[in-house]
Amino acid sequence: MRASRRVRVGVPAPLLALAPAGGHGKVWHRVLSVLRGAVPIVSIDPNRAARGGPRRRQLRQPTVVLADGHAELPLARAPLVVAVLEAGWFETELRETLTPEFYDYMSARTEQAVRAAAHVITISAAARRDLLREYRLEPDRVHAVHLGLDPVFRPGAEGGRALVARVRGGPDVPYVLYAATLHPRKNLPVLRAAMARLAAAGFPHVLVVAGGPAPDRPDSSDLERAACAELSGAPDRIVRLREPSDHDLAGLMAGADAFCLPSLYEGFGLTALEAMGCGAPVVVSDRGALPEVVGDAGLVVEPSVPSLTAALGSLLSDPAKAQELGERAAVRARGFTWERTAAGWLEVLQRAGGEPAGAPYTRAR
Repeated sequence: MRASRRVRVGVPAPLLALAPAGGHGKVWHRVLSVLRGAVPIVSIDPNRAARGGPRRRQLRQPTVVLADGHAELPLARAPLVVAVLEAGWFETELRETLTPEFYDYMSARTEQAVRAAAHVITISAAARRDLLREYRLEPDRVHAVHLGLDPVFRPGAEGGRALVARVRGGPDVPYVLYAATLHPRKNLPVLRAAMARLAAAGFPHVLVVAGGPAPDRPDSSDLERAACAELSGAPDRIVRLREPSDHDLAGLMAGADAFCLPSLYEGFGLTALEAMGCGAPVVVSDRGALPEVVGDAGLVVEPSVPSLTAALGSLLSDPAKAQELGERAAVRARGFTWERTAAGWLEVLQRAGGEPAGAPYTRAR
């Protein structure tokens, strides 16, 4: 990505310090890493407004501020652009899965951000549509920019089956992978019920559950117990992996006979894209942005037990179909890059900062 001559992007210091952990941290870390090579990034104190001063200090003031659309907004005089990485708080089915405290906090912060911003960046056309509908925003202020794929998520990534066998304490077995937090909106119980039906039908596959606790509650122990419980009528079919590294996760995805994300809502669905990047045949729900991300490179179904059972069964019983779908998924996933994501964000920042998108660039110094 080429660099801009004029725009200087102010970013709250806490965002610049985020580690690439979890979806939120990964997105900010990856995008800011690319933007640093294209534009001057100015660290700003989120609690202090820009003031006048010596000319040298004024030259360091940002021409546009980029902030998290789910956090307290920084005090700044430059035009504000916010990135809304989650949406759908207002969907009844999703709202019922959130703790009241989390819902109240996130919905209030998000609304405050989109009202205050000159422009809003979000992560899918589905999320953009939902934000426009809920907040009645001007369409030209809200921009959908897809997320990217890390290179570690590639076909042929190794170690997944060996890791499952080691954790399970048994021989190598075929498996279906679920990789997401244990949040109720991810709809894991429906997948567990579908896997129990498949086991009763004679499929030998285990269900690998990989991911961390629900982020909106201090205690996820009840969700953890439910996730790890034996499948009804099918003992020894659950393998639990808590927050694997990206390297291990890539191996798990590449080694899976199928990946399944049956969420009730996704603003994007990054783990589905990562599984596609590894060449896994994917089954996802028809909610939120998942159909948009997966396209025709996966099976998109209603997030119900019968639909998931049928979709997974069609893949697990037909290796040729699964392989063809996985190959198609890997090709589609290559079109999602962090360079494209950062370029899309930069176009919005240029527009907000008064610099026409597509203007000539020079490398930032």
